[in-house]
Amino acid sequence: MSHCVTLTGEDFAIVNGRVLSDVADQDWGQLEFESDITSVKNSKNDNALYAYNTTGKQGKLTMRIAVGSSDDKFFTSLLNTMSADFSGFNLMSGTFVKRVGNGRGGITTKVYECSGGVFKRRPNIKSNSEGDVTQSVVVWEILFSNSEPTIQ
Repeated sequence: MSHCVTLTGEDFAIVNGRVLSDVADQDWGQLEFESDITSVKNSKNDNALYAYNTTGKQGKLTMRIAVGSSDDKFFTSLLNTMSADFSGFNLMSGTFVKRVGNGRGGITTKVYECSGGVFKRRPNIKSNSEGDVTQSVVVWEILFSNSEPTIQ
Protein backbone atom coordinates (compact mmCIF):
# COMPACT_ATOMS: atom_id res chain seq x y z
CA MET A 1 0.00 0.00 0.00
CA SER A 2 1.40 3.39 -0.94
CA HIS A 3 1.20 6.41 1.29
CA CYS A 4 1.17 10.10 0.60
CA VAL A 5 4.09 12.30 1.61
CA THR A 6 3.89 16.07 1.30
CA LEU A 7 6.92 18.31 1.78
CA THR A 8 6.06 21.98 1.61
CA GLY A 9 8.13 25.12 1.32
CA GLU A 10 9.38 27.69 -1.14
CA ASP A 11 5.83 29.09 -1.61
CA PHE A 12 5.51 32.58 -3.01
CA ALA A 13 3.04 35.29 -4.00
CA ILE A 14 3.13 37.78 -6.85
CA VAL A 15 1.04 40.97 -7.09
CA ASN A 16 1.12 43.06 -10.29
CA GLY A 17 4.22 41.20 -11.45
CA ARG A 18 6.14 41.82 -8.20
CA VAL A 19 7.35 38.77 -6.25
CA LEU A 20 6.67 39.64 -2.62
CA SER A 21 9.76 38.98 -0.54
CA ASP A 22 9.38 41.12 2.60
CA VAL A 23 7.01 38.64 4.23
CA ALA A 24 6.65 38.42 7.99
CA ASP A 25 5.94 35.65 10.47
CA GLN A 26 3.18 33.09 10.98
CA ASP A 27 0.77 32.73 8.05
CA TRP A 28 2.57 35.32 5.91
CA GLY A 29 0.28 34.69 2.93
CA GLN A 30 -3.20 33.26 2.72
CA LEU A 31 -5.74 33.06 -0.10
CA GLU A 32 -9.25 32.53 1.24
CA PHE A 33 -12.59 31.96 -0.43
CA GLU A 34 -15.36 33.41 1.71
CA SER A 35 -18.32 32.41 -0.49
CA ASP A 36 -19.51 28.97 -1.52
CA ILE A 37 -19.34 28.06 -5.22
CA THR A 38 -22.60 26.11 -5.13
CA SER A 39 -25.75 25.76 -3.13
CA VAL A 40 -28.09 22.79 -2.94
CA LYS A 41 -31.63 22.63 -1.64
CA ASN A 42 -33.73 19.53 -1.28
CA SER A 43 -37.42 19.90 -1.98
CA LYS A 44 -40.63 17.92 -2.11
CA ASN A 45 -40.64 14.41 -3.63
CA ASP A 46 -36.83 14.10 -3.14
CA ASN A 47 -36.20 16.71 -5.81
CA ALA A 48 -32.91 18.59 -5.53
CA LEU A 49 -32.19 22.12 -6.69
CA TYR A 50 -28.64 23.21 -7.51
CA ALA A 51 -27.27 26.66 -8.21
CA TYR A 52 -23.80 27.85 -9.15
CA ASN A 53 -22.68 30.87 -7.13
CA THR A 54 -20.23 32.99 -9.13
CA THR A 55 -19.21 34.95 -6.03
CA GLY A 56 -17.46 31.75 -4.95
CA LYS A 57 -14.70 32.65 -7.43
CA GLN A 58 -13.79 35.70 -5.35
CA GLY A 59 -10.61 35.33 -3.33
CA LYS A 60 -9.17 37.37 -0.48
CA LEU A 61 -5.38 37.49 -0.38
CA THR A 62 -4.02 38.37 3.06
CA MET A 63 -0.32 39.21 3.22
CA ARG A 64 1.69 39.78 6.41
CA ILE A 65 4.47 42.17 5.38
CA ALA A 66 7.29 43.83 7.34
CA VAL A 67 6.32 47.44 8.14
CA GLY A 68 8.26 50.01 6.11
CA SER A 69 9.75 47.39 3.77
CA SER A 70 9.89 47.77 0.00
CA ASP A 71 6.78 45.54 -0.33
CA ASP A 72 4.94 47.72 2.22
CA LYS A 73 5.91 50.82 0.23
CA PHE A 74 4.73 49.09 -2.98
CA PHE A 75 1.31 48.31 -1.47
CA THR A 76 1.01 51.79 0.07
CA SER A 77 1.69 53.35 -3.34
CA LEU A 78 -0.96 51.15 -4.98
CA LEU A 79 -3.46 51.98 -2.21
CA ASN A 80 -2.83 55.71 -2.63
CA THR A 81 -3.28 55.39 -6.40
CA MET A 82 -6.57 53.52 -5.89
CA SER A 83 -7.79 56.10 -3.34
CA ALA A 84 -6.85 59.08 -5.53
CA ASP A 85 -8.83 57.90 -8.58
CA PHE A 86 -10.84 54.75 -7.99
CA SER A 87 -12.51 54.88 -11.41
CA GLY A 88 -9.14 55.14 -13.14
CA PHE A 89 -7.41 52.48 -11.02
CA ASN A 90 -5.88 49.53 -12.89
CA LEU A 91 -7.20 46.42 -11.15
CA MET A 92 -4.50 44.25 -9.61
CA SER A 93 -3.51 40.77 -10.70
CA GLY A 94 -1.94 38.14 -8.49
CA THR A 95 -0.50 34.67 -8.37
CA PHE A 96 -0.33 32.52 -5.25
CA VAL A 97 1.96 29.50 -5.62
CA LYS A 98 2.07 26.50 -3.27
CA ARG A 99 4.93 24.04 -3.93
CA VAL A 100 4.86 20.50 -2.54
CA GLY A 101 7.29 17.63 -2.87
CA ASN A 102 6.54 13.91 -2.69
CA GLY A 103 9.73 12.91 -0.82
CA ARG A 104 11.15 11.24 -3.94
CA GLY A 105 12.21 14.38 -5.82
CA GLY A 106 8.86 15.06 -7.50
CA ILE A 107 7.35 18.53 -7.19
CA THR A 108 3.71 19.47 -7.66
CA THR A 109 2.80 23.14 -7.86
CA LYS A 110 -0.68 24.44 -7.09
CA VAL A 111 -1.14 27.86 -8.66
CA TYR A 112 -3.98 30.30 -8.11
CA GLU A 113 -4.22 32.98 -10.79
CA CYS A 114 -6.14 35.98 -9.50
CA SER A 115 -7.56 38.98 -11.36
CA GLY A 116 -9.71 42.02 -10.68
CA GLY A 117 -7.97 42.99 -7.44
CA VAL A 118 -8.68 45.93 -5.13
CA PHE A 119 -7.71 46.62 -1.53
CA LYS A 120 -10.37 45.56 0.99
CA ARG A 121 -9.45 48.17 3.60
CA ARG A 122 -6.58 50.26 4.87
CA PRO A 123 -4.21 48.18 6.99
CA ASN A 124 -4.08 48.59 10.76
CA ILE A 125 -0.88 49.65 12.47
CA LYS A 126 0.11 49.52 16.13
CA SER A 127 2.84 50.47 18.58
CA ASN A 128 3.79 48.54 21.71
CA SER A 129 6.22 49.28 24.54
CA GLU A 130 6.60 45.68 25.75
CA GLY A 131 8.44 44.08 22.85
CA ASP A 132 5.48 42.74 20.87
CA VAL A 133 7.02 41.90 17.48
CA THR A 134 3.64 42.09 15.71
CA GLN A 135 4.05 45.88 15.75
CA SER A 136 6.59 45.27 12.97
CA VAL A 137 3.96 43.61 10.77
CA VAL A 138 1.37 45.20 8.50
CA VAL A 139 -1.50 43.07 7.19
CA TRP A 140 -2.67 43.85 3.66
CA GLU A 141 -5.94 42.42 2.28
CA ILE A 142 -6.68 42.34 -1.44
CA LEU A 143 -10.01 41.18 -2.89
CA PHE A 144 -9.88 39.50 -6.30
CA SER A 145 -13.04 39.04 -8.38
CA ASN A 146 -11.67 35.85 -9.91
CA SER A 147 -9.26 33.24 -8.56
CA GLU A 148 -8.72 30.09 -10.63
CA PRO A 149 -6.65 27.11 -9.42
CA THR A 150 -4.43 24.90 -11.55
CA ILE A 151 -2.06 22.07 -10.66
CA GLN A 152 1.22 21.76 -12.55
